[in-house]
Amino acid sequence: TLAEERLRTIDSTGVELCRLYAAELSKVDRSQRELENAVAQTDQGFEEIEDAVSLVREEYRKFFNILQESFLRAVRNEGWPFAGVPSNRQTFDKVVSPLLSNVKRVAYFMVDALRLGLAQQLSEACTPEFPTEVTATCAQLPCVTRFGMAALLPEAEQNLRFEPVEGDLEPHYRGELVKDRSKRLAVFSANP
Repeated sequence: TLAEERLRTIDSTGVELCRLYAAELSKVDRSQRELENAVAQTDQGFEEIEDAVSLVREEYRKFFNILQESFLRAVRNEGWPFAGVPSNRQTFDKVVSPLLSNVKRVAYFMVDALRLGLAQQLSEACTPEFPTEVTATCAQLPCVTRFGMAALLPEAEQNLRFEPVEGDLEPHYRGELVKDRSKRLAVFSANP
Protein backbone atom coordinates (compact mmCIF):
# COMPACT_ATOMS: atom_id res chain seq x y z
CA THR A 1 0.00 0.00 0.00
CA LEU A 2 0.98 3.64 -0.30
CA ALA A 3 1.31 3.94 3.50
CA GLU A 4 3.69 0.97 3.63
CA GLU A 5 5.75 2.45 0.80
CA ARG A 6 6.01 5.80 2.61
CA LEU A 7 7.19 3.98 5.74
CA ARG A 8 9.85 2.09 3.83
CA THR A 9 11.24 5.20 2.13
CA ILE A 10 11.36 7.85 4.87
CA ASP A 11 14.30 8.70 7.06
CA SER A 12 13.07 6.74 10.05
CA THR A 13 14.23 9.08 12.79
CA GLY A 14 11.76 9.53 15.58
CA VAL A 15 10.91 13.07 14.49
CA GLU A 16 10.33 12.08 10.86
CA LEU A 17 8.25 9.09 11.88
CA CYS A 18 6.10 11.26 14.15
CA ARG A 19 5.59 13.85 11.41
CA LEU A 20 4.65 11.20 8.85
CA TYR A 21 2.26 9.55 11.28
CA ALA A 22 0.59 12.85 12.17
CA ALA A 23 0.25 13.97 8.55
CA GLU A 24 -0.60 10.71 6.79
CA LEU A 25 -0.34 7.41 8.61
CA SER A 26 -2.84 8.21 11.36
CA LYS A 27 -5.47 8.16 8.60
CA VAL A 28 -4.80 4.43 8.15
CA ASP A 29 -5.49 3.78 11.85
CA ARG A 30 -8.58 5.97 11.72
CA SER A 31 -9.93 4.11 8.67
CA GLN A 32 -9.31 0.76 10.34
CA ARG A 33 -11.18 1.84 13.49
CA GLU A 34 -14.07 3.06 11.35
CA LEU A 35 -14.17 -0.28 9.52
CA GLU A 36 -14.15 -2.25 12.77
CA ASN A 37 -16.89 -0.03 14.16
CA ALA A 38 -19.02 -0.61 11.05
CA VAL A 39 -18.43 -4.37 11.21
CA ALA A 40 -19.37 -4.43 14.90
CA GLN A 41 -22.65 -2.69 14.10
CA THR A 42 -23.53 -5.10 11.30
CA ASP A 43 -26.25 -7.45 12.53
CA GLN A 44 -26.72 -9.37 9.32
CA GLY A 45 -25.29 -9.62 5.85
CA PHE A 46 -21.69 -9.68 6.99
CA GLU A 47 -21.10 -12.99 5.18
CA GLU A 48 -21.10 -11.24 1.80
CA ILE A 49 -18.22 -8.97 2.73
CA GLU A 50 -16.37 -11.22 5.19
CA ASP A 51 -13.58 -12.02 2.70
CA ALA A 52 -13.04 -8.34 1.91
CA VAL A 53 -12.95 -7.41 5.60
CA SER A 54 -10.48 -10.23 6.29
CA LEU A 55 -8.24 -8.98 3.48
CA VAL A 56 -8.32 -5.41 4.82
CA ARG A 57 -7.50 -6.65 8.33
CA GLU A 58 -4.54 -8.64 7.00
CA GLU A 59 -3.20 -5.61 5.08
CA TYR A 60 -3.64 -3.46 8.17
CA ARG A 61 -1.65 -5.96 10.28
CA LYS A 62 1.18 -5.84 7.71
CA PHE A 63 1.14 -2.05 7.76
CA PHE A 64 1.05 -1.92 11.54
CA ASN A 65 3.94 -4.38 11.89
CA ILE A 66 6.10 -2.22 9.60
CA LEU A 67 5.11 0.91 11.56
CA GLN A 68 5.82 -0.77 14.89
CA GLU A 69 9.24 -2.01 13.76
CA SER A 70 10.15 1.47 12.49
CA PHE A 71 9.01 3.00 15.76
CA LEU A 72 10.89 0.49 17.93
CA ARG A 73 14.04 0.95 15.84
CA ALA A 74 13.83 4.71 16.36
CA VAL A 75 13.36 4.27 20.13
CA ARG A 76 16.34 1.89 20.32
CA ASN A 77 18.52 4.31 18.33
CA GLU A 78 17.39 7.60 19.86
CA GLY A 79 15.86 6.84 23.25
CA TRP A 80 12.59 8.20 24.60
CA PRO A 81 11.20 10.81 24.37
CA PHE A 82 12.42 11.66 20.90
CA ALA A 83 14.52 14.81 20.68
CA GLY A 84 12.53 17.34 18.69
CA VAL A 85 9.11 15.96 19.70
CA PRO A 86 7.46 17.56 22.73
CA SER A 87 7.03 15.44 25.84
CA ASN A 88 3.66 15.24 27.61
CA ARG A 89 5.44 16.74 30.63
CA GLN A 90 5.82 19.98 28.65
CA THR A 91 2.22 20.26 27.43
CA PHE A 92 0.76 22.44 30.16
CA ASP A 93 3.73 24.78 30.51
CA LYS A 94 4.44 25.29 26.81
CA VAL A 95 0.90 25.28 25.42
CA VAL A 96 -1.73 25.99 28.07
CA SER A 97 0.05 28.31 30.49
CA PRO A 98 0.95 30.98 27.88
CA LEU A 99 -2.69 31.13 26.79
CA LEU A 100 -3.88 31.47 30.37
CA SER A 101 -1.36 34.25 31.06
CA ASN A 102 -2.83 36.15 28.09
CA VAL A 103 -6.27 35.86 29.72
CA LYS A 104 -7.52 33.49 27.04
CA ARG A 105 -10.27 31.00 27.65
CA VAL A 106 -8.80 27.54 27.28
CA ALA A 107 -10.35 24.09 27.15
CA TYR A 108 -7.66 21.68 28.35
CA PHE A 109 -8.54 18.07 27.65
CA MET A 110 -6.48 16.09 30.14
CA VAL A 111 -6.45 12.71 28.45
CA ASP A 112 -3.26 10.70 28.77
CA ALA A 113 -4.10 8.17 26.05
CA LEU A 114 -5.84 10.37 23.49
CA ARG A 115 -4.83 8.79 20.22
CA LEU A 116 -3.73 11.28 17.62
CA GLY A 117 -6.49 10.22 15.22
CA LEU A 118 -9.16 10.83 17.85
CA ALA A 119 -7.65 14.20 18.70
CA GLN A 120 -7.75 15.07 14.99
CA GLN A 121 -11.42 14.08 14.82
CA LEU A 122 -12.21 16.17 17.89
CA SER A 123 -10.42 19.12 16.32
CA GLU A 124 -12.34 18.71 13.06
CA ALA A 125 -15.63 18.64 14.99
CA CYS A 126 -14.93 22.02 16.60
CA THR A 127 -16.38 25.01 14.81
CA PRO A 128 -14.12 27.71 13.36
CA GLU A 129 -15.32 29.90 16.22
CA PHE A 130 -13.16 27.75 18.52
CA PRO A 131 -9.72 27.36 16.94
CA THR A 132 -7.91 24.15 17.77
CA GLU A 133 -4.41 22.83 17.34
CA VAL A 134 -3.37 19.18 17.41
CA THR A 135 0.24 18.42 18.27
CA ALA A 136 1.74 14.97 18.64
CA THR A 137 3.69 14.48 21.85
CA CYS A 138 5.74 11.69 23.39
CA ALA A 139 3.73 9.85 26.02
CA GLN A 140 4.93 9.48 29.57
CA LEU A 141 6.49 6.12 30.36
CA PRO A 142 5.32 3.92 31.89
CA CYS A 143 2.13 4.28 29.83
CA VAL A 144 -0.26 3.82 32.72
CA THR A 145 -3.02 6.33 33.49
CA ARG A 146 -1.71 7.51 36.87
CA PHE A 147 1.67 8.41 35.30
CA GLY A 148 0.30 9.77 32.04
CA MET A 149 -2.24 12.02 33.72
CA ALA A 150 0.31 13.29 36.24
CA ALA A 151 2.60 14.22 33.32
CA LEU A 152 -0.06 16.66 32.11
CA LEU A 153 0.03 18.75 35.29
CA PRO A 154 1.50 22.28 35.40
CA GLU A 155 5.28 22.37 35.87
CA ALA A 156 5.44 18.56 35.57
CA GLU A 157 8.99 18.63 34.19
CA GLN A 158 10.25 20.28 37.37
CA ASN A 159 7.90 18.87 39.99
CA LEU A 160 6.87 15.35 38.96
CA ARG A 161 8.82 12.39 40.32
CA PHE A 162 8.09 8.69 40.39
CA GLU A 163 8.88 7.14 43.74
CA PRO A 164 8.27 3.73 45.33
CA VAL A 165 5.33 3.38 47.70
CA GLU A 166 4.93 -0.03 49.34
CA GLY A 167 6.82 -1.66 46.48
CA ASP A 168 4.92 0.12 43.67
CA LEU A 169 6.15 3.07 41.64
CA GLU A 170 3.80 6.04 42.12
CA PRO A 171 3.66 9.63 40.80
CA HIS A 172 4.49 12.42 43.25
CA TYR A 173 4.06 16.13 42.56
CA ARG A 174 6.11 18.40 44.82
CA GLY A 175 6.43 15.44 47.19
CA GLU A 176 2.67 14.71 47.31
CA LEU A 177 1.20 11.49 45.93
CA VAL A 178 -1.00 12.30 42.88
CA LYS A 179 -2.10 8.89 41.64
CA ASP A 180 -5.83 9.62 41.54
CA ARG A 181 -8.01 12.23 39.86
CA SER A 182 -8.90 14.21 42.98
CA LYS A 183 -5.22 14.68 43.90
CA ARG A 184 -4.37 15.82 40.36
CA LEU A 185 -7.25 18.30 40.33
CA ALA A 186 -6.03 19.66 43.67
CA VAL A 187 -2.77 20.59 41.92
CA PHE A 188 -4.75 22.87 39.59
CA SER A 189 -6.55 24.47 42.53
CA ALA A 190 -3.21 25.15 44.22
CA ASN A 191 -1.71 26.60 40.99
CA PRO A 192 -4.26 29.16 39.74
